[in-house]
Amino acid sequence: MKKIIISLVILFMLAGLTWWFIRHQSGTDLQCQSTFEKNTASGNHAAGTISVHFFSDYTGVANITGKIVTEKKYYIINREIEFTYDVIDIQKGMFKVKSQNMKILLRDDMNEFHNDDINLNAASKSSDYIIIKKINKNTWLFNSPTSPVMICVSE
Repeated sequence: MKKIIISLVILFMLAGLTWWFIRHQSGTDLQCQSTFEKNTASGNHAAGTISVHFFSDYTGVANITGKIVTEKKYYIINREIEFTYDVIDIQKGMFKVKSQNMKILLRDDMNEFHNDDINLNAASKSSDYIIIKKINKNTWLFNSPTSPVMICVSE
C-alpha cells in the first residue's frame, strides 16, 4: 500500500511538472488576429488579415494576408515578418522591437510600388517600440507612434 501511495505522489508530481513546463516554457504568450481595410492615397483599396504571435523566447511572427485592388488588377498579399523583442515595461505593456525580417511568401504577387501604400516597405523607418494594452480577456490594443491603432482578438 505504501508503494502505491508513493507511486501516485510521484506520478502527480511528474504530471504537474509536465503541465508547468508546457504552460510556461513553450507555446505562445500572445496570439491574436486583426483585419485591416485601407483606401490608399493613390486610389487603391487594400484589405486583409494580420495574425500576430509573441512567443515566450522573445521572438515573434506576424502574418499578413490579403489583397490590394488597383484600377488595372488586384494583387495578392502574403507576407511574414519575423521579429525579436524586449519587454520595456510589463505594467504599461511596452515592448521594444529589436530586429525584423520580412519574407515574401508564395502567392504574393504585389509589386514593390504598392509597398508604401500599405506600409510594407522594409526600408521605411518605423518606431522602436509598440504599446500593447489588454482591453478584456481576449482583446488587445496595439499602438506605436508611427502606426495606426490595431485591435487584435485572440481565439
